[in-house]
Formats: sequence, C-alpha cells, structure tokens
Amino acid sequence: MMPECRAASHNGPAHGVGRTGRVPWRRVLPLGRRSSGCRSYGVLRGGVVGVVATLALLLTIGADVHAGAQETAEGDGPVYVVSIHGVIDLGVASFLRRALDEAEEGGAQAVVLDLNTPGGRLDAVLEMRDAILDAGVPTVAYVNREAFSAGALITIAAERIYMAPGAVYGAATPVTGSGETASEKTISAVRSTFRATAEERGRDPVIAEAMVDPAVVVPGLDDASTLLTLTTEQALANDYAEGTATDLTALLSTLGLSGAEVVEVEPSFLETVVRWVTEPVVASLLIMLGLFLIVGDALFEGFGIAAVVGLACLALFFGGHLLAGLAGWEDFVLIGVGLLLIGLEIFVIPGFGVAGVLGLVALGGGLFLAMLGRDVRTPEQMIRAGWVVAGALFAVVAAVIV
Repeated sequence: MMPECRAASHNGPAHGVGRTGRVPWRRVLPLGRRSSGCRSYGVLRGGVVGVVATLALLLTIGADVHAGAQETAEGDGPVYVVSIHGVIDLGVASFLRRALDEAEEGGAQAVVLDLNTPGGRLDAVLEMRDAILDAGVPTVAYVNREAFSAGALITIAAERIYMAPGAVYGAATPVTGSGETASEKTISAVRSTFRATAEERGRDPVIAEAMVDPAVVVPGLDDASTLLTLTTEQALANDYAEGTATDLTALLSTLGLSGAEVVEVEPSFLETVVRWVTEPVVASLLIMLGLFLIVGDALFEGFGIAAVVGLACLALFFGGHLLAGLAGWEDFVLIGVGLLLIGLEIFVIPGFGVAGVLGLVALGGGLFLAMLGRDVRTPEQMIRAGWVVAGALFAVVAAVIV
C-alpha cells in the first residue's frame, strides 16, 4: 500500500491534494489582526483540518491505485493448460515440472491440469504432487472424465477442482506391477500422503484416506469393502470440487478467464523419449540387448559395430533414467567399473574368477540403482528392478559361456 501512496503524491491528483492541504494555512494568517489568541486557534484548526483532509485523500487515492494495480495484475497474463492423459510415468513428472516453471516465468494467471488418467507410477506422482504444492502460480485440476489412483492425488494437490459432468476420481490404492495390492507399509505411506495433501488444501482428510484404504469408511459414500471413488455430484457435496464445466472453454469462462491467452504446453522430444525408455519392458530390453552385443562382439570380433550398437542401447537406457531423475553419476560409475572388470576377465585374466564376479556385482548394482527413484523406493519397485537386472546379468553370462 505504501509505495503506491508515495508514488501518487508526485503526480496528478495527489499534487493537487497537497496544495489544497496548504490553503487553510494561507487563509488563517490574516485573522492574526484580530488577536493573537484567534490567530493561534485559527492556525491550529486550519492546520489540523488540512493535514487530516490531505491524509484522507492520499489514502483514498493510494487505495484506488493499489486496487487498480491488482486488477491489472489479475487481468493480465496467459492461462497455461497441461494435459495429463494416459498412464502417468516419470516422463510426465518431468513434463509437469517444466510446465509449472514456464508458467511461473511467463506470469500465468493460472495453470489448468486437464486430467484423464487411470494412474501410474508412485514415484512419478509423488514428484508431481510436490511440484503442484510448491508451484508459484494458482493451479486448477479439471477432471475430464476420470482421474484414478495417481491421478486422484494430483487432483487433490491442486488449489481448485472442477469436474466434467459424469466424471469420477479416486480408487487410489497402490498396486504392484503384476496388479496385486501393494504391501501394508506402502499403503500406509500412500494413505498418509493423501491425508497430508488434503489437509494442505483444506479438504476433508478422511475422504482422501478412504480413496487409498478400504478400511477407512466415510458414511454415506462407501463401506469397508470398497475404495472411495467420488462422482461429480458427490465431490461437489463434500467440497472436493468447486464446480462443473463441460469443456475447457466453459471452465475458463467459469473461472473468469475467458478473455485470457491460452498456452497449451506440449511434451518435448526428450520428455517423450524419457517416457518410452523408463517403461519397464523397454528398459529391460535395452539392458539385455546392450550387454549381449558388447560382450558377444568383444569375444568374437574385438570391438566392432555390434559393440557400438550395444553401447548406444546402454546410453539410451542410462540417459533416459538420468533425465527422469532416477539415475545418478554414481550409477554410471558402477556400470563402467563393472564392464571394465568383465573386459579384463575376458581379455586379460584367463577363466572366469574374482574380476568377473566383481564386475557382475558392480554392473548389477549400477543398473539396479539406476532404475529406482532417489526419494521413493517401494518394495514393489525394488523387486521389479531386481528382476530386470537379473535378466540382464543372465544375458551377459550366457554370452560369455557361448
């Protein structure tokens, strides 16, 4: 408030106010001919009235300037739309972080998260949840038909929630890669995360917990045998949605942003590559093919085209996981040391002894760590990564034996 008041006093209306405030002083002075008492009283009365009037007008003008500045700030800036459709993976997490950063740098009025997803990776959605809670711009989740599992957490993390007619979100119990319910430890951690997110946004935490754990019952919404999934009407009735909108155009109109520029953020080429490379089946194929080609080529031809292709497969695997925030340089060092020791065992040291075993251990350790998140490591993810690495090492041993 104060900077606007001071700025206003040097131009336009405020300058006139200053002179108006001094007028009583000039008119009081001639009254001194009557008596010194009258002159003192007149000076005092005129000075007080003038100062009070000046301050009142300055504060009024300052408030108007401040309000006008707020209206300008709220009325300017684009609206960023981020579509989160399909399975959520680490590439989507990277995409959302970039989109939120760009929106903040671009002075966006709001970021709309257009959601239509069956869920996805736990480590990815936890990164996305943190990014939304820490965002420097207002966030609006628009449930465009469905937001299950990981999508439900993203929805709850947004400041405001709107839903399409007939939309649903919830059913967020974590599952393993084979589709089985995750361990009780993982469920407890996810339930607490949902609760904390709801509390952060001022929503009923019990409803959020019921989406994760069927043991949590919300009377009138679910029972002990089912996970909670909210329909549009249920979400509105329980303050888990602010309103409905048939499409994005209607949503912007409801938000009072129909005249704003709309910026639709698209995934970059690298983010698309990350999504592809971090998919478990693709990742395991890249590892096995890469190691098989490198070791096989080294045994038969020394180091030729096949080995180069193998290195490219490993580079693609490692690069994708590095960009996704999974792998670190220590993982790369372990993989390099492992390959070096295996090479020494093949070309320098006869047979297959200590160097070969240590090489396999280092190689397996590097690949295993590269497939796990830095902050979130669930038992299910560790088991899945272990199977992938075991298959890769089997490919190496098979190549050496052949």
